Amino acid sequence: MVLKYDLDKIKSFLTDFHNMTGLTVSFWDAEMNQLAFMPRKMPAYCQLIKQVPSGKKACLTCDKKLIVECNRQLKPITAKCHAGLVDTAMPIMYQDKPLGFILFGQIKDGSITREESQTLLRELSKKLNLSEEKLTEAYQSAKKLLPQAIESTANILHYATLQLLISKTIDMGDHTFINQIDEYLKQNLENPLSVSEICEEFGISKNRLYALWKKHFNVTVAEYILNLRLEKAKHLLTDTDLRVHTICSMVGIPDYNYFSKLFKKHCGYSCRDYRKQFPLILK
Repeated sequence: MVLKYDLDKIKSFLTDFHNMTGLTVSFWDAEMNQLAFMPRKMPAYCQLIKQVPSGKKACLTCDKKLIVECNRQLKPITAKCHAGLVDTAMPIMYQDKPLGFILFGQIKDGSITREESQTLLRELSKKLNLSEEKLTEAYQSAKKLLPQAIESTANILHYATLQLLISKTIDMGDHTFINQIDEYLKQNLENPLSVSEICEEFGISKNRLYALWKKHFNVTVAEYILNLRLEKAKHLLTDTDLRVHTICSMVGIPDYNYFSKLFKKHCGYSCRDYRKQFPLILK
């Protein structure tokens, strides 16, 4: 499905939510890429942790894992991050398809005891080589909510996100023809998918195809297909235990070495490391 996001309206929506709740909140598109985050300045506890490269990487990994799992289950998912804070991801659904995701949190769990939080901070201090005193001070300033309050916040946010559709902040439009081509590409990723083949399949000229892609996606047809291949590979790595050799053939890049280099270049991880970082349903 071809979607358009009005980022100005989305940022305004996130700002209102943050001003009302004091919570951090971000918006992710249907392909699970973060498009907006509020507030601009993160809470002190998260700032401190992200000063350490390994802490920053762990934070990004936790966010991505949560969004990927939300996309897999298509329902709100709440989990604790590596630093002990609670985050919730929820899908923005239309019929049975996710149009985007909202992630809110960096919340201190109001149900844990003081002894449990002290143990958490002591272990985190050793792991990140940070002052336990500074971590404790920053942790105390984090927003605290009980689990039922977090669930209620997610419920209210769910109804609020319906306005994003009504106001066309997320615009599904009526791009029937471009959606047909998009669906065709997704269903045939294991094939070469040349521009000539696509034009023949849909009875259009190359010039018209290029014009459509520039208007709707602002990337070339080849770049768009590559992105589809890599996104499918990500899903297969986390949702199946298929060998990488099999996956690269399934996404239309049968040369294992070439596929591995492309994946590492565009995704920042080797296939093996990506599967290790996001082991969501592998048994």
